[in-house]
Amino acid sequence: MKYLLLIISILPLTSAIERGNPSTSKLFVLNTIPIAGKKWAIQEIRFTQNNVPYYYNRNDKAATTINCDDEFIFFNADGTGLYHGSDNAEFSLTWHFKKGKENSIEFNITKKQNDTADLPVTWENIEVDETSIHYTEYYTLSNGIHSLANGIRSVTAIVRSTPIADKKWLMQEIRFLADNIPYYYKRNDDANSNMNFDNDYIFFSHDGTGTYHQTDAVMYPLTWHYKNKIENAIEFRISKFRNGHDLDVTWENIMLDKNAIKYTEYYTHSNGIHSLGNGVRSAETCNQADSYVVNGQ
Repeated sequence: MKYLLLIISILPLTSAIERGNPSTSKLFVLNTIPIAGKKWAIQEIRFTQNNVPYYYNRNDKAATTINCDDEFIFFNADGTGLYHGSDNAEFSLTWHFKKGKENSIEFNITKKQNDTADLPVTWENIEVDETSIHYTEYYTLSNGIHSLANGIRSVTAIVRSTPIADKKWLMQEIRFLADNIPYYYKRNDDANSNMNFDNDYIFFSHDGTGTYHQTDAVMYPLTWHYKNKIENAIEFRISKFRNGHDLDVTWENIMLDKNAIKYTEYYTHSNGIHSLGNGVRSAETCNQADSYVVNGQ
């Protein structure tokens, strides 16, 4: 029964077959039409496991033998992601492009609490455009059962089209309240600003590290991660920020485009002082290999 439950949870990982007229299909390099930041919902599937055939078609319930209505998967640009089963069970995952093959990816679905092993999955022969993805999928369950299928998924939501990482986010405007004192800064508006953030910026690397640069040029290392599945909130920890204490910061309600980020920010200093603010930063593209001198390092 343990393996049966695992199979039921993992079965909907793929989707569909018939692609229509091959001459109308467009093959894109994945780096051109990224798969990351999109919620890929299953549309149709025909696959075999343990010599048992399965079929699902979102628009053909009469021919469907398995329910995949609520199943979806999405891949974050930082190599993490989420698999959501049709039974609403959720699994975190890590993924990467398969070495030497731009039309193949490999991802590893993290085991649930009572499962015995992670599940490595391969998608190959990928054809992708802005709203759909076709692929062949294969994996082997921990009990030795193999699965093979051809799939089609469609985009139901674009979660994030512009990554937060590898950009130098310069402060443009912020209004915040700390220790019952209101503060305001706007670049080039000295008359209404009571704080100086002219040289303030923050940088998030794809590997979950980064730096915070104060306006006085002191820099601090940080680590960061997305707080939720739709990536509109992040948490980061600035190392030894004030009086040798780390500072945990949350940005939420993030609105992000190519050149700007807007967010709500809150944190509590080690002395108990709370801060709540709303900020706007502009992007300056950085090379991840750029050299940064970090405070104390």
